Amino acid sequence: MAKASKEIVILTEYINDYLAGKKPAKPMVKDKNLQTLLVGIDTLVSQGSRMSESSKQVLNAVSTISTFDVKLAHMSTGLMNVSGSLSDLSESNLAVVEETTATISQVNDNIDATTDTLQELANHSENLAEKNNESRDVLQEVEELKEKFQELNAEYSKNALISEFEKVGFTYRSDFTFVPTKEEKFSFFMEAKSYDPLEDEPFASIKFTILIDGTIVSDSDYLPNDVNEKAHEAMDILEQHLGNKRVMTKKSVPTKYVSKMRPRRKINIDLNSL
Repeated sequence: MAKASKEIVILTEYINDYLAGKKPAKPMVKDKNLQTLLVGIDTLVSQGSRMSESSKQVLNAVSTISTFDVKLAHMSTGLMNVSGSLSDLSESNLAVVEETTATISQVNDNIDATTDTLQELANHSENLAEKNNESRDVLQEVEELKEKFQELNAEYSKNALISEFEKVGFTYRSDFTFVPTKEEKFSFFMEAKSYDPLEDEPFASIKFTILIDGTIVSDSDYLPNDVNEKAHEAMDILEQHLGNKRVMTKKSVPTKYVSKMRPRRKINIDLNSL
């Protein structure tokens, strides 16, 4: 009996040590009832340890969940801030897009206006080119008409000169050595005889050159006074009819002819009677 009481005391101390948080060694008891009780106590202790461990795990999980919840709340706040920033950025981008679209639209309008202007300029250029071509054609025709007029004018001057000089007694003689140039169209001689009984050189010759514009150039040596009067008379009529220039080649008078020359007498010409 005393032995069983002692084992009870040992078992009680074992339980107290567990309750005190210690980890005592499992006692050895021989009493069967106490052995059964010890097995029950060990089972309770073991379950209590497992429950304590489970509680710790639950507490750790709760702590982890709480920390995660705090972090999640913080992240949610951050995400809300980011969402607000994105919303502001989206509105800013939308304004930029709208402004860019308006600018592009204005640029397109300017391009269309520039294209229309360039097309109009191209049309004007084509019209100017056509008018330029027409002007060149007209100028070519004018130049051809000018050349034709000059040719006809030179021809007319020649024929008129011959006609007027023949009227006052001159005769025509060709200049067979003459070669036409760009400036000189015709060259010939008009010759006449003096009927002055005192004239010892009665035959006279005047060389005429007709320029391309109808100008009459005369060249002669000594002319008897009556022949000179007839030549001047014919030239005066030509100048009044044609209005052409008259160029007389200036030459010095040889000494032997000075005493024979007399001043030209004035002649009034009535053109209505011609």
